[in-house]
Amino acid sequence: MNAQELGINAMGPTPEQAQAFEQLPDRPVVMVNLLKFSDGGAGAGDYEQYGRDVGKILQSIGAELIFSGECQTTLIGGAEWDRIAMVRYPNPRALLQMAQSEEYQAISGNRSSGLEGQMNIAVFES
Repeated sequence: MNAQELGINAMGPTPEQAQAFEQLPDRPVVMVNLLKFSDGGAGAGDYEQYGRDVGKILQSIGAELIFSGECQTTLIGGAEWDRIAMVRYPNPRALLQMAQSEEYQAISGNRSSGLEGQMNIAVFES
């Protein structure tokens, strides 16, 4: 009842979301990525290449993929996703710096072509 719906699939944050993310505490954060592949799933190959390439960058900034799996069905709610990936970053700034780096920009085309959109949720472990 209290959930706010902005849009189920996006490729980047709104200005308000980016500003809120920048204000997060300087501590480890897990980014939960709910992924929808483009072209009815055909984009999975491009996204898998992006995943291999970004893995090297994640390692260099002290981040790590902690879970990845293919979605089978939705039990509650109305959204269907193709894959979920969870990445632990040392802090929110590490993700922002990575996304703005030349190395990341060089590989991000496979992300763009592979995805129809996604949700990316910042979670602090308790």
